[in-house]
Amino acid sequence: MKKSLTIKGLLVLGILLAFTGCGGGGGGNDASAPIPTDPDQEFSLSTIKSTAPGTVYSTQLTGTDSEGGQWTGSLSIANRAQVMLDGVLVTPQESIISLNFDGNTAASGGASYIDMSGFILGRREQDGTICTPAFPYQLPDVVKIGDFGFAPTETCSDNSSSESSWRVEDAGNGNINFITSVEINDGTGGIGSTTITLNSAGNILAFKIVVSGSNIPTISLQSN
Repeated sequence: MKKSLTIKGLLVLGILLAFTGCGGGGGGNDASAPIPTDPDQEFSLSTIKSTAPGTVYSTQLTGTDSEGGQWTGSLSIANRAQVMLDGVLVTPQESIISLNFDGNTAASGGASYIDMSGFILGRREQDGTICTPAFPYQLPDVVKIGDFGFAPTETCSDNSSSESSWRVEDAGNGNINFITSVEINDGTGGIGSTTITLNSAGNILAFKIVVSGSNIPTISLQSN
């Protein structure tokens, strides 16, 4: 294979899971010239933080890489039945991403564990790797343009770790971009970002992820 789909798939999944999965919603992009969004307007993150049972977000993906390659794929995030984790009732939020390139396909999966108060307690990757934040955390309930924050350092049973942050930017036309950035410290040089475009109702209008790593071309994927 020209490019390592397995490594790329795991790296993309790591970027997704190092921050909480995104919630449901729908819609499309406005093709007209964007009008600046009111910087004082508050936006709910209730859809991103949703732990309601069932599929919470699903989309087809298309994109390109820095070597001119064409990629397709899919992303699905779903909340499963609550389970006990170290004596705490949690909702497993599973993420599955499938990537296709040059006739080859690779899929990766994992789950974040969210308690009844919305705090992320940890995650488990498909290969059994367990990752735990330095302390439980959750995103704010509402944000405005210019807001930003940091997640606690996450350490994993395979001796890797990750650093994450988030920020809010104007997407125009009364919408915002909620952007997370993640650096994975595991020898792959993995870095990436996800951009979730939200409208005033908190619904997801668009999703984009950009990932790069050592000896792996940068790949950009976005929702169709």
